[in-house]
Amino acid sequence: MGDEVVGDEYAKALQGASICLGILSERRTGASSGDLITSRTFNIPACGAFMLHERNEESVRYFEEEAEAAFYSSAEELTKKVEHYLANPKERASSLSVVENGA
Repeated sequence: MGDEVVGDEYAKALQGASICLGILSERRTGASSGDLITSRTFNIPACGAFMLHERNEESVRYFEEEAEAAFYSSAEELTKKVEHYLANPKERASSLSVVENGA
């Protein structure tokens, strides 16, 4: 509690989660945009974890939607997808096998 989780422990934490969220920073004054991708965008699938990421033009360039990762554009869509994927673990697992096998 209160300590940073890094390295192997970070990978274990991601792998232990049913859904790992890719939530981005909001736009800041003076910046051209908020985050579009972060290290989590790549760390989550690299650790073999299921990723539900904010949909934007950058993030969908790297992962096939609903095959390698899931995406959302609104709080309502996020809520629906979390409920859906928690109720359908086989769908989560199928997207993980695509990333792990390099398909």
